[in-house]
Amino acid sequence: MSSLLHEFSQNGLCALLESRHETQSSNSVREHSPDPIPVDLLIEIFSRVPLKSIARFHCLSKFLASILRRHDFTELFLTKSLTRPRLLFTVKTKGKLLFYSSPQPHNPDDNSSLVATSYHPTLVPDYQPTYICKPGTLEGSFVIVWFDVRSEKFGFINKDEDMSPKPNDYDTSPSTLFNYKDKLGIHCLVEENLVLWVLEDAGNHKWSKHSYVLSPLGYHIVSRSLFVGMTSTGEIVYSWNSSVWFYNIEKNTIKRVNIQGLEELEPPTFINTFLDYVENMKFL
Repeated sequence: MSSLLHEFSQNGLCALLESRHETQSSNSVREHSPDPIPVDLLIEIFSRVPLKSIARFHCLSKFLASILRRHDFTELFLTKSLTRPRLLFTVKTKGKLLFYSSPQPHNPDDNSSLVATSYHPTLVPDYQPTYICKPGTLEGSFVIVWFDVRSEKFGFINKDEDMSPKPNDYDTSPSTLFNYKDKLGIHCLVEENLVLWVLEDAGNHKWSKHSYVLSPLGYHIVSRSLFVGMTSTGEIVYSWNSSVWFYNIEKNTIKRVNIQGLEELEPPTFINTFLDYVENMKFL
């Protein structure tokens, strides 16, 4: 299969399709023309190709474009993409929003590296937010709101009373919602402890609390990085500039992965990292 994928470089694919076209459009098959590749095999090969290459292949021939638009191919491509989620990076710099992606590692080695693939930039118009201030006492509260898209109804989930910071908590980070193994989770840092709240029963507003004592190095990294989320294997992910950190809460280990390609961007830049990015032909 690897040799077939290598054969399907852009130049080789053009030659192959031209030969196939000549074979189909002529009454007699030329002796030097290769045997046509079965459509099922073409679908299997292209299901392993990155989406960026698929977009280029759309323009090579009508025959190939018809294959890449088939419903069975788009479904197979999505199924395979779900088994190989990627990291997605958005970089805001000089009025543009740049997109990069790289493979999402599982149990990465410390100080390993991944290469980020760039996508077409998008212009980001400047804007100035407008604020309205009503004179009086400024008060606020932390609430979680849910919305049912079928019934179009709103509701609230009560927080646990222990979620509120205590007067003697000298260092508490903002709370962030995330996906905790298909449950609603809340991430926060309380002093040297990583605290995860998990909604176990939404109907009865029942939460469970998981607290982990960070090592001095772990606290130094976590407190200075941006929280990204949790992988399907249960690792907590943080990012800062061109580095992504994977914290194993069970083994209390943290590993760094360097993303090649992001460090060359000219400052000032602001990088956001997203987990479980899946390429989907349906949006091409």
